[in-house]
Order: sequence, then C-alpha cells, then structure tokens
Amino acid sequence: MLPNRPLSFRLTRRTVLCSGALFAAGLFRAEAAPQLGSDGLYEEPWLLKPTFDLRKDFAAVIAANKSFVLMWELRGCSWCRLLHTANFARPDIADFAKENFGFLQLNLRGSGSYVDFDGEKLPEELLGLKYEVASTPTIQFFAPAGRAAPQELGRISYRNPDEFLRILRLIRAERNGEIQFDQWERSR
Repeated sequence: MLPNRPLSFRLTRRTVLCSGALFAAGLFRAEAAPQLGSDGLYEEPWLLKPTFDLRKDFAAVIAANKSFVLMWELRGCSWCRLLHTANFARPDIADFAKENFGFLQLNLRGSGSYVDFDGEKLPEELLGLKYEVASTPTIQFFAPAGRAAPQELGRISYRNPDEFLRILRLIRAERNGEIQFDQWERSR
C-alpha cells in the first residue's frame, strides 16, 4: 500500500529539456484555441481581413493562387463552434485551409456593409438573404478567376473533420482543373 501523501512535481533540468525536445519534435503544438470575437463569432488568425468589398477580397485571394470562400456563421451556433473547435483545431485541416483558400467570415445577422460582386452595397444580413443562406455554418466555394464574374461552385454546411478535409481537397483539385465540383456534388 502506498503512503497517503500528496503528489509532488519537481521541476528539474531534465524535465525542462524533455519538454522542450517534445515541442521541437512537433509532438505538441502550441496553438491557441479559437477565441470569441466581439460579434460572438469564433476567430481564426488566418481568416481574411475584410475590405468590405467582395470584388477586392476575391481578386486578392485569386492573385495569391487560392480559392475564395464565404463562410457564413451566427452567434451562438453550435455547429459553427464545432467547425472551429473540431475541424479548424486539427493542424492538417487548418494548414491546408491556410495554404489553399481565402476564407472570408460573414455574420448572417451582421450589420456590416459589403459591396457585392455586382457592385450593390448591402448589410451582411441582406447579403445573406441575397445568397439564400438559410442555416449556419454555410460555406460557399467560388470558382477561380477567368470567368466574367465570380461564380459559386457549391456550398456545404457543417461536415465532420475528415469529410470537410476531403471536400477542401476536392475544391483544390477543381481549381487545378482535375475534377468538377458540381459533378461530384450531383453524384452524391
């Protein structure tokens, strides 16, 4: 039987060196959890900083050779929280999203005004109505440049992390001309 003593932890040089080695080896990632912003939406440091003109945001993303994404969320949405705490918390998903996409986060009930692709200036809430966004999260993927105007490829709601990553990879393949998203979507 063990003596009834409280556990103690002694900080030694070996403990510090081993901990440092584990971080250096990448076994632990020191990333901050997503934080709630003042608007009640979860924030990611790699999300686009909006210019409030979708044409400019789209052009900047395309110039960076990435795919443009509108991500509609809502304060208090449990699926939106899961998108950030389960999907974007996975390093493979967050890294892939950062490298290949420009995610612009919009608030379905937001009051910020945006200039749409057609030049019309609307509050976020009316822009959501214009795009017929009925639930959150709604993630809209747009075709790469080369068309007369930005064109929506498709949209999804929340997906579990593995399926979400598969869809992101599919969209990248679409951008590279390897597959057609609308054909894939119809086949499902």
